[in-house]
Amino acid sequence: MNLDIIIVTYNSEKWLKECIKSIENQKNFDLSKVNIYFIDNKSKDNTVKKLEEYKRKSKLGSFNIIENSKNSGFGQANNLGLKNGNSEYVFFLNHDTKLEEDSLQNMQKEIMNSSEEFVMWEFRQKPYEHPKYYNPINGETSWASGACFVIKRKVFEKVEGFDKKIFMYAEDVDLSWKVRLAGYKIKYMQSAALTHYCYKEAGEIKPTQYFNSIINNLNLRLKYGNFKDFLRWIKYTGGVLLRETPFKGAKRGLILAGIKNITKMPYYILWRNFEGRRKKLKNFKTTFYRFDYEVAREGAFIKNDTPLKEQPLVSILVRTCGRPNVLRQTLISIRNQTYKNLEIVIVEDGKNISEKIIKEEFSDLNIKYEATGEKKGRCFVGNRAMELSEGKYLNFLDDDDLFFADHVETLVRALEQNKEYKLAYTTAFESKIEVISKEPEYKYIEYEKNLVHNRPFSRVRMLTMNAFPIQAVMFERNIYLKYGGLDEELDNLEDWEMWTRYAMQNKYLYVPKTTSIYRVPAKVNAYQERQEEIDSYYKKAQEKIFSNIIMIEPKDLIEEIKNM
Repeated sequence: MNLDIIIVTYNSEKWLKECIKSIENQKNFDLSKVNIYFIDNKSKDNTVKKLEEYKRKSKLGSFNIIENSKNSGFGQANNLGLKNGNSEYVFFLNHDTKLEEDSLQNMQKEIMNSSEEFVMWEFRQKPYEHPKYYNPINGETSWASGACFVIKRKVFEKVEGFDKKIFMYAEDVDLSWKVRLAGYKIKYMQSAALTHYCYKEAGEIKPTQYFNSIINNLNLRLKYGNFKDFLRWIKYTGGVLLRETPFKGAKRGLILAGIKNITKMPYYILWRNFEGRRKKLKNFKTTFYRFDYEVAREGAFIKNDTPLKEQPLVSILVRTCGRPNVLRQTLISIRNQTYKNLEIVIVEDGKNISEKIIKEEFSDLNIKYEATGEKKGRCFVGNRAMELSEGKYLNFLDDDDLFFADHVETLVRALEQNKEYKLAYTTAFESKIEVISKEPEYKYIEYEKNLVHNRPFSRVRMLTMNAFPIQAVMFERNIYLKYGGLDEELDNLEDWEMWTRYAMQNKYLYVPKTTSIYRVPAKVNAYQERQEEIDSYYKKAQEKIFSNIIMIEPKDLIEEIKNM
């Protein structure tokens, strides 16, 4: 594929060598079809001089340097770069990045395998993955980070590119929303990754980002939202000004940025009332979560680039019961895992109804499948899956739950780097859904996503409540061999009893990152019925759990009560 790469520079001298080298070191990608465009925003260091040196040695199809007469900002400079190229696909890339050797190859595969409705593709970032939500099945996301995305040229031109009024921050959200408003979709690519040196340290707050993110959040509310969205911004910003700010001068700087922005506000209001009406903005769903634009996954600053010395086999244990269309989505989320040394152990409770789709659609996966023939119950099939497994680590994933692409990688890394732990867990979204159809395809409406289980490990707390959903936990198979599996006298809360039994002699490693989803009914009556069924087993499960308390050392129990 022909590809234009556009990189905006401003005093970027120190980043250029590694960025350019990583592009020229791409494997299995025709570099003669890569045309790179550097747009320099009037740098004061040796950026342009360095670029000229690299140009003389370039291995790419073309190497172009465009010097701006002033610092026109991120969006306008990118717009200028695009006008100078003509490739069908355009890759907007930050200067402080480093591609992995197979980034462009994997990007091309993702693009070629995408359905026609996808026209914009975002790369996975390291060492800190962007925390916004994406669909674990098809990768669809609501907006793409401006640091690293590819878009079809004709679509970029159709939506008139980046908003020239936005100098820095949120211009990528605005572009993404214009793309979606035009009827297209955006995809997150878990297989195409790069390193983005965006933060010097975890949790770093950069003043320019801080001010511009808050102010441009207002501008997007004026452009795409309604009066209530505007009032909420006033409320949130008032709260920011009343609280202790993250760095000295933050309040004054924010107020000055707000005053400077006043002249831009009429532009956004007029766009919504005229251009927005023409493009049927009223039918477009915008999402504002305080100063974010999508539900955030917990764990934004948990590193994902620490190398693993070993990659042990992980067994994913899937319990299913004659609903292949639901199971299909779960298996796709496993196929999308960034960690590849997996075996999938599927045990079907009853007849072998799902065997056909497993063989026809998932032959590329390492699957063990077994059907019980007659109904045996969820605990029996769970125990059978553990018995059939061969991995060092085990992780349940019931057929109505989903993994985000980094779930297995995150937990394996945590356990391999903390050998004193045998079990680890992450956080999970509870997704409220309304099922639209089960045949011929499983379809549902997702109403909201809540972070329910996100507390540090406490054995005392585990005695009174289920601390985490079953798919959130990864554990060594040896733990199962030593302490047994699921209690087959329980048809609900069986995981709570097992996790508590394992906890009596083992501590769990808490990894505060959202890596999975479990789905529950959105309708109140259906949700209450589900909860009543679970609650009916509470007393029985707790009796079994309390019989295990004697296994806890008294000093450990006292210490945990103190820390609650």
